[in-house]
Amino acid sequence: LAQGVHRHTVVLLLSTMVRLEMKTDGHNKFWTIEQDDCEISITYGAIGATPRPTHKAYDSAEKAAAFMEKEIKAKKKKGYSEVGEDTKEPAAKKSKTDDGDKATTRLENRGDGHNKFWQITVSGCSTMVEYGAIGSTPKQSEKSHDSVAAAQKFKTSMLGKKKKEGYSEVGGASSIGGATGGGEPQLFIYGEPCTGLELEKRRDDWDGPDGEDDLCSGDHMHSKMSDAPGTAKTIADMLCEAMPKLEDTQMVMSSESSDGGEVIVIANPGDDAKVACLKALAVKEDNFAAASKAATISEKKWSDHCRLGFNRKTDDDFDPDEEFDEDMQEERGQFEAVLKGTTIMKDKLVKGFEFNFTDSFAVAPVIFGGYASDGNIVGILSSRVWT
Repeated sequence: LAQGVHRHTVVLLLSTMVRLEMKTDGHNKFWTIEQDDCEISITYGAIGATPRPTHKAYDSAEKAAAFMEKEIKAKKKKGYSEVGEDTKEPAAKKSKTDDGDKATTRLENRGDGHNKFWQITVSGCSTMVEYGAIGSTPKQSEKSHDSVAAAQKFKTSMLGKKKKEGYSEVGGASSIGGATGGGEPQLFIYGEPCTGLELEKRRDDWDGPDGEDDLCSGDHMHSKMSDAPGTAKTIADMLCEAMPKLEDTQMVMSSESSDGGEVIVIANPGDDAKVACLKALAVKEDNFAAASKAATISEKKWSDHCRLGFNRKTDDDFDPDEEFDEDMQEERGQFEAVLKGTTIMKDKLVKGFEFNFTDSFAVAPVIFGGYASDGNIVGILSSRVWT
């Protein structure tokens, strides 16, 4: 079995793109995945419509190939079938973010014994990424995009991902303080602080009300988890320890994407969880009314979810013994970790909820959470795609 998995992985390392389609039960949609060294590019959507792109980056080409293999298998299990590359979709739509910035942005990670850098330069429709140990000859990775706007979007997405890994922008803005006391809802995240827009981009690129504009502000800076209120932070740390592979675990089972999740804290939420989530995510002022109308809050009793996990419906026809065969031990481990996280949410949080949007927002944030004893929200942030 191990040899068979290894041979399959080698094939994926050499492959450029795999395209899957689903045309059964009224569906007419596609999904593609492409590996370029340590990077993964995914597009998806209705066949014939403008595809939606998303990007992921890994520490090695082997890890990227393993992710690609897992995602292909998961899609086929949902009813997708593999096709050739002769059917092409229109080029990705014009990016929602196009700030015209072509300067190099440099990040560094000097914490926990690290001494490394990562920087990205946009030049027209191309991006050049350089990385390595500070003071050494940098490694380089160049990527071509469909447009200048698409290159800028890739840059913003990667900045958000690297900041989650602990990199901080050289000369960048610091996070907003105020972990306790009154004030507006404030979001705390692991890794280095990032803007609302950078968080949006690294979490599948949420839609604004018209499907074109960005949902969240690039002017608002989220805060570091180390500055979060003590009780809420303790619970957040417990969730991270229980679910170490959360970023690689699909959170919204009905979604057409497979976005993972990250643990968050919202300080100063008040009693209205929906408003707290919208404000904490830094939804733009111009988008707030429409977003508030489309946003939903579903009350959740997490004790009812201990059998299948916080991210599945309690009445799902799902049997882990039937779902996970012998070569899916990693997926089973992720499922069991979610069960551990659900138990923590049951024991430590009250007024449980799921924050989501109606399908008028095709790509939107999702939060599974509740209130800690100190009155702050602890939750898992992810995304869902409904086209």
